[in-house]
Amino acid sequence: MGDIPVGDDCIWTSWTSWFIFYISQLSQEDLQVSQRITMASQTEKKVLIAMDESEHSKRAFEYYLRNIAQKDKDVLILLHIFNPPPPPALSSKGKMSHMGMGMHGAEHTHPFGSDFFLSDPKSEHWIAWRKTVEDKVQELKTYLSVYEKQCVENQVKCHSILHSGNPGEAICEISEERDVSLVILGSRGLNKLRRTFLGSVSDYVIHHARKPVMVVPPQK
Repeated sequence: MGDIPVGDDCIWTSWTSWFIFYISQLSQEDLQVSQRITMASQTEKKVLIAMDESEHSKRAFEYYLRNIAQKDKDVLILLHIFNPPPPPALSSKGKMSHMGMGMHGAEHTHPFGSDFFLSDPKSEHWIAWRKTVEDKVQELKTYLSVYEKQCVENQVKCHSILHSGNPGEAICEISEERDVSLVILGSRGLNKLRRTFLGSVSDYVIHHARKPVMVVPPQK
């Protein structure tokens, strides 16, 4: 992950613009590698599995390998949505705090008022924050590499992508961008009263994806 370009007296006044720039830099390399790997021929099937470090996504992956995967014919994309914690902010009075992010990536009004701006990216607060983000990225890459290894052992082409944003929207976006044949999600199960899928991500993808979606339920 590259350094943030800053001037001698640079202060980032827009949390949104900095966040978009930072995450685009974070994921650019993964996306470029993925594009090269997923340039499949017409005989190859591209499948996307949403991974989130849960037993549900692990179950979806295992179901794919056991029941769907075709050796030397499939291209599997493992997609993990990563939204870093908010960076430190500095009030007009010099008090450190943090910006808030909603569950769908919407920016919240800061609880201390509207006179907050992002602190100096060269400060110790930012350096510590960036270290936290970089450590988490490495942790996620290690997590995904375990599944990539299983794909290699089963002769299935595989690549992982770290992306940011609303999970449901990101899954739909990447599935369309990569022109996949199938999206696979792990579900927490069914609501006993309404008999509908639990989980806002699964529900969103089912209703908005332009690609076929398979939801793998828990074992009874």
